[in-house]
Formats: sequence, structure tokens, C-alpha cells
Amino acid sequence: MISLVLTLAPNIPSRKKVSFIVLPFFLPGGIATVVGILDEVNQIYIPDRDASVMDVMLDILGIVLTAIFIHFNRQRKRK
Repeated sequence: MISLVLTLAPNIPSRKKVSFIVLPFFLPGGIATVVGILDEVNQIYIPDRDASVMDVMLDILGIVLTAIFIHFNRQRKRK
């Protein structure tokens, strides 16, 4: 997720408005979410592996926490 954000939205400034803060994370977050879902679908076809909705939820939680970390890191660097 970090590399996706840094690659796809390296110079988008964070603003006070929520829409501008969240906007740079939609595309990278969406890509990471789709990859997590596809990984779980792939596990259905692998013997001795189980697909789990909880794993997808934990992936999404990791994406959100990474977005928050990147946002606060950018704010700290600007000050």
C-alpha cells in the first residue's frame, strides 16, 4: 500500500478538507483491496488452504492504518 500511494499520488498535497485528504488513497486502497480479495479467492483452489472473510477485513484494516500513517507522516514533514 505504501508503495502504491507513493507511486500513484506522490505530490498531492494534503488539505484541511476531508475529500482532499482521502482522495489520494482511493485508487491505491482500491487496488490493494482487490488484490486481497483475489488472494482469498485463489486460496479456495489451493489444497489445505481456506478462504476467509476475516482475512479480507484485516487487509482492509491494514490499508486504512497505512493511509492514516502516510497522511500524518506527510503532515509532519510539511511542518
